[in-house]
Amino acid sequence: MQSRISEAKYTTRRRRSTRSSERRVQYRELYIRKFRLQGDYALYLSPAPAGGVLDVAAQRSNSPNEECFRVHTFDVLTPFPEGGQVAVLETYNGGRFLHGTSSGNLSLTSEGNDVTSLSQIDGRFFLLHSPLGASHYRIKHITTGLYLSAGQERVSLVTFDSRGFAGNARFEVFSCSRS
Repeated sequence: MQSRISEAKYTTRRRRSTRSSERRVQYRELYIRKFRLQGDYALYLSPAPAGGVLDVAAQRSNSPNEECFRVHTFDVLTPFPEGGQVAVLETYNGGRFLHGTSSGNLSLTSEGNDVTSLSQIDGRFFLLHSPLGASHYRIKHITTGLYLSAGQERVSLVTFDSRGFAGNARFEVFSCSRS
């Protein structure tokens, strides 16, 4: 009899902990934003022109919205310890979403164009957060815990350790206006 009660308690605790680890989300709203790499030069995160994923480049005067992203924001039932805004990043022209993998690679995918109906976090979700007192944002890929970073050769996902970030992972966020 005692072992059945112990088994029941164990099962209940296990189920509770599984449920609490799920991140449930609800669509909030859409913003149009651009992400400027913090530093001396005005370099913006943008879809790579030659079929790559992302790069950082100076704003192109003939297409001022090329560096803009459709930032779909979500409310999350279980907040993250560092705070911030849960978001899915879509290319400005629509239809391609930034997606991260555990190997640190990024891709632009066209899966599931209707993000307004998403209720659980998947590989397209990022956390935009600003450390206390900072003027910049970090962009964390939620499912891997890796951070978006602009290296010399490519934009990828990197780890954060006691030495800081490998590459540059600090972005200033600006509103985009249609031209």
